[in-house]
Amino acid sequence: MDLKNVFLNGTLYEEAYMKPPPGTTLPAQKVCLLPHALYGDNPQAISDLQCYLGKHFEKKDLGTLNYFLGLEILSSSNDYYLSQAKYASDLLSRSSITDSITSSTPLDPNVRLTPFDGVLLDDSTLYRKLVDSLIYLTVTRLNITYVVHIVSQFMVAPRTIHFTVFLHIALY
Repeated sequence: MDLKNVFLNGTLYEEAYMKPPPGTTLPAQKVCLLPHALYGDNPQAISDLQCYLGKHFEKKDLGTLNYFLGLEILSSSNDYYLSQAKYASDLLSRSSITDSITSSTPLDPNVRLTPFDGVLLDDSTLYRKLVDSLIYLTVTRLNITYVVHIVSQFMVAPRTIHFTVFLHIALY
């Protein structure tokens, strides 16, 4: 279901509290007052909420959630599975490497990247966009987090070697 402007005019009638987020400093024995929280799986309550929201907001029923922000969502009776297979495939297409051989590791262990090796890329825009896409891919591919961190250090002035390492990661 998609509700237009739903978070702009909400009213909370109950008080809800939570522990402060990490890094937040509050006096001892204090908690945060939540403006609103929705959770649970009571089908009747969900139906009632949908009816209520439909009376107060313009809404559109989008059916079962299958794809959201680059995440494929599969559900079973007890679990949800997140995948970014389509997102990764689109990333390979944007990189023009769809027919390439895959790599067995995210990074060659002998590679040492510096800001000075290789030739400076003429236009770093594509490199930045592709590395940004890799950063988002780490949502479901935690095993590439470290190497994505490495190539993201060179986004200001990427060189050919950095782009080559990006390609290696993308083919992993």
